[in-house]
Amino acid sequence: MNDSTAIELRDIRVSRAGHGKRRRILDGVSFTLSANEVGVIAGPNGVGKTTLFEVLINSMRADSGTVQIDGGLAQEATLGVVWQRTYQSLMPWMTMLDNIALPLKLAGVPRRERCRRVHELCERTNLSVPLSRPPQATSGGEQQKACILRALARGASMLLLDEPFSNLSYDASIELLGHLQRIRVDSGLTILLISHSPELTVFMADVVIPFRSMPVRVGAQDMIRIECPYPSPRPLRWMHEESFQQQVRTVRAGTREQ
Repeated sequence: MNDSTAIELRDIRVSRAGHGKRRRILDGVSFTLSANEVGVIAGPNGVGKTTLFEVLINSMRADSGTVQIDGGLAQEATLGVVWQRTYQSLMPWMTMLDNIALPLKLAGVPRRERCRRVHELCERTNLSVPLSRPPQATSGGEQQKACILRALARGASMLLLDEPFSNLSYDASIELLGHLQRIRVDSGLTILLISHSPELTVFMADVVIPFRSMPVRVGAQDMIRIECPYPSPRPLRWMHEESFQQQVRTVRAGTREQ
């Protein structure tokens, strides 16, 4: 693992018990993601993407293989994690500000300093959230922004997101895509996310890790590198150009179930 490598997986294998026998989910997943890159684990539903996500954040133990993040073991890394439907974990009796600041509160940061850091984080990331409202008085897009802010509150250098667009409208998804692009450029974050949308995958990714069907086998030879003619943050107009559509077709072919 060299100095520019943010994530390195080697031969990850995972099985789960079910129907009286163990079923292999991941059967050798290996890839690397460089610092400040955006990687997308892409593929249809039910092919083990979230299983790999759980291994990455150390909530599931792989049968075999190794995970290194920023040169160390996964359990030693400070990660910003956004689960699918994470907005359901926002506390309805707390304001959005207090929800975002919860990791800071658990770390013993005084309230005044927590408030200062949350306001500074919102300004730095350009994520606009009605901080004084409870979650149930906000939109789905605002709740998802709050979850991203909460994941970044303690200064994580890497952001992992599980299907961050799955419960958003198309317009809200496009808005969030733009925010993530700008956060990546401005802060130097490495981002790894899960998506089943080829269009959102191509717009966001530097490299695509394609999942087709279980058991999943993925190596360096399977990676799909996305070439964008524009610098980051990528402009929305690219989605209407042939170079974009061509790479969407490539991702569709690479993630088609076998």
